[in-house]
This record gives sequence, C-alpha cells and structure tokens, in this order.
Amino acid sequence: MHRARQELLQVLQGPEQLRVRRWRPPAEELDRIMRWALDTLLPLHGASTSVTSVGPDPESGLVMITLGTVDAAYATELETATDGLAFVAVDPDLPEAPVGPPKPGG
Repeated sequence: MHRARQELLQVLQGPEQLRVRRWRPPAEELDRIMRWALDTLLPLHGASTSVTSVGPDPESGLVMITLGTVDAAYATELETATDGLAFVAVDPDLPEAPVGPPKPGG
C-alpha cells in the first residue's frame, strides 16, 4: 500500500504527463450498428423524421446517426436501440421543406 501511495503521489505531481486512452467499441459492433442504421433509413414506428446519414464519429469512436429534423423522441429511440454505441445529431445543413405553396411576391 505504501508503494502504491508513493506512485500515486508522483503521478499527481505531474498530471499534464498523463495519457488517457479512450474506450472505443469493437469495430465489429460498430459495423453491425452502421449496417442496421443503413437498413432502417426509413423512420421507425411511423416517426415522421428520416435518417439522413450514418457514419463513424472520429472524436468519440461511436456511430453518428444524423436526422433531417429535430425529433427528440425518435433520437432517443434510435440511441436506445443501439445500446449506447450511437448518438443522434440533427443535420444543420439540410434545408427544411417549405410548408404549403410559395407565397406570391417572395
């Protein structure tokens, strides 16, 4: 115990030298989730929001599923279905479809 305490004290004196390895899910599991997401691009259970893209997130190592519009319930449903190995974002570059006919004069 004394040795462990001494080692911890040395580590705490120079925390900037610590390297932390992020946990990353197994590649096979990510591939399975991406295939599942690509196979289910249509909304689940009658949701009105569609999935616009699926791919690995370089920062987190998880699968990023992008939705065309904000739909918190559908996002939660997708994240739950992937056991936390995916997260859902909204595509900010996707223009929203206009509702109804265009108005005269612009």
